Amino acid sequence: MAEAAKHEMARAAKAKGGAPPTPSPVPPAAPTRPEAATGRKPSFGEIKQRVAQVEPRKAFEALAAARLAQLDNARDAHAATESALLAKRVAAGKEQAGVRLRAAADAIALSLAGGQAPLATGVFAEFVAERTALPLSPSQWEALGRALLGEGSLMEAAWAMHAGALIAGDRATAQKRLVEVAGKAADARQPAVALKLYGTLLAKYPDSQFADFVRTNMKLEEKKLGKA
Repeated sequence: MAEAAKHEMARAAKAKGGAPPTPSPVPPAAPTRPEAATGRKPSFGEIKQRVAQVEPRKAFEALAAARLAQLDNARDAHAATESALLAKRVAAGKEQAGVRLRAAADAIALSLAGGQAPLATGVFAEFVAERTALPLSPSQWEALGRALLGEGSLMEAAWAMHAGALIAGDRATAQKRLVEVAGKAADARQPAVALKLYGTLLAKYPDSQFADFVRTNMKLEEKKLGKA
């Protein structure tokens, strides 16, 4: 049928003294993401591996596909995570920092809101060198810190929760967060981490209301460290 129609069009064009019409080119389809077929959502490690395997010349195409997935579902934390990692590749320059950091912040926020803590902490780890510029709200920093704490990333957790409190202008809570995580480190038998956090608090807040408590606990942790 298709071949007959083709010949018919050719004859009609010849009768009119013209050339057969050239069919319009069909635009290439966007790459299919694996989870679209299986329904299984990938882990952060799998997303990172997939992004690493994308050829440089196809990185923009892959980013477009991830962004399209986000448009289809604005709450798709996995697509947002993939977008953030791809943005880090294609927008690596200093002048493009806003693009990749916005993508990272969106991925972290969506992951936290959707209960996908491993995605949020994974993205944060990839952008940790630029963490001071990540545009997250105080509550998002707090939630990210809790997620990091749950994974045992104590120093990163303390930094995130402390940063969130400072952004909110709450110095008292910022100090409490350092004390809290230092206590977690002590409970986890990580005296070196506890001492570092206690020392950070005294250095940043020498007149802290927690100063005496911190100094007492530092002596205890120093004894543990000496025994170790």
